[in-house]
Amino acid sequence: MAFSMKRTLLVGSLVAGIAGSALAWPGPQESRERSHGPHLARVWHVMDKAKDRLNLSTEQAALWQTAENASKAAREKMKASYEKMRVLRDEQAKQTVIDLAKLESTQDELRHEVSNAQDHAKKAWLSAYASLTNVQKEQVSTLIKLAWSRAGTRHHGQKAPSQ
Repeated sequence: MAFSMKRTLLVGSLVAGIAGSALAWPGPQESRERSHGPHLARVWHVMDKAKDRLNLSTEQAALWQTAENASKAAREKMKASYEKMRVLRDEQAKQTVIDLAKLESTQDELRHEVSNAQDHAKKAWLSAYASLTNVQKEQVSTLIKLAWSRAGTRHHGQKAPSQ
């Protein structure tokens, strides 16, 4: 009985460690943030929050709505991906032998799907931004710089640049 309990705990710990690391993979957005500059994901968030200040034309509003919808779809895709990996991990935890290849291939497939959704959202936001006038772009740029400044102060102890 004691051997069986130890074995169960050992296997459970192993599964949790392997599957946990599979769930902890940095999503495509996190990877992009690390490799392409400060807080790029925050840019789309700030743009979304700037909408009311910009007095968008009908054409700009349509592009903006497309970008908002694409961002929402990307978030939902990421949530669904996480849930699929959680379910697969739970299924594998019940197996005598864990199928690491299945975990890895599923993770890769889901990462690819999320990456595609995030790329679609990024392109939609870039289109919305491109449609703005120079005055509107200056307003958005000021808000983005402020968000970057706040993030640097909060997360890295850096002083905010003087404006």
